[in-house]
Amino acid sequence: MFPVRWKSRVRGAVLAPGVALMLALLPAACDGPSTYEDLSGEQIYSRLCLQCHGEQGRALHGRGGSYLGKRKYWTRETLLEYLQDPQAYKRKAPHLSASRYMPPLNRHVPPEARVRLADHVLGLMDALEPDRR
Repeated sequence: MFPVRWKSRVRGAVLAPGVALMLALLPAACDGPSTYEDLSGEQIYSRLCLQCHGEQGRALHGRGGSYLGKRKYWTRETLLEYLQDPQAYKRKAPHLSASRYMPPLNRHVPPEARVRLADHVLGLMDALEPDRR
């Protein structure tokens, strides 16, 4: 039988990533539709995406995917479709990692704000690949 302390350390190690994701998404869980009406794409990104993808889209400590090398796969329309339901979009997009989980975009983000967010993400992708333009 394992000592009780060992079991609690293992349980904590397993729960830690889930707790970290929950805490990262918590501020967005309290948002309403009006929260995003006047925000720029960069401000929305900072609120919803920065915790995993990082300020420049290079990913943070293995949490979110990096945008480096991904621009060729995305248009505004495909990115908006992905943000609506990432898991469904992954089934038809072999370039996306099946092992990473991306939650759907907060349902309170109105369509106009989603477009601003998508344009900001595409801009980050362009900035990571300046020779591609």
